[in-house]
Amino acid sequence: MTPPLSSSFFPLAEDTRTVLVVDDELLVRGYAVKMLQRLGFRSLEAADGAEALEVFASRRTELFAVLLDLVMPVMCGDEALRAMRRIDRAVPVIVSSGCSVKIVNARCGLERPNAFLPKPYRDEQLLEVLRLSF
Repeated sequence: MTPPLSSSFFPLAEDTRTVLVVDDELLVRGYAVKMLQRLGFRSLEAADGAEALEVFASRRTELFAVLLDLVMPVMCGDEALRAMRRIDRAVPVIVSSGCSVKIVNARCGLERPNAFLPKPYRDEQLLEVLRLSF
């Protein structure tokens, strides 16, 4: 298990270390939230792309990053990514999926995510992706 982040690791105020976790699978979302908590982050949650857009639009100034599933009902991750970028391009979006990076890139088209995190992932992999997004 990775110890919580020190303030020197991410030189941000604690209230700006918030990640929006978007996944339609409750267990996967809960696992990601617990992982982020162990890494020193707070989380907001959404069960699909449409719900994620509502949270993103109202709380984007609080977000360090978005961890976004690709395949979901209501609104898929690639659609949500494009809509989020129209609202605010500055917030890093990490797409996490069981699909290959080739499929993710094909679905996202020109609006590529900042990073790709293949499922399943561990604390160390999530931490590395967050480092690259910072």
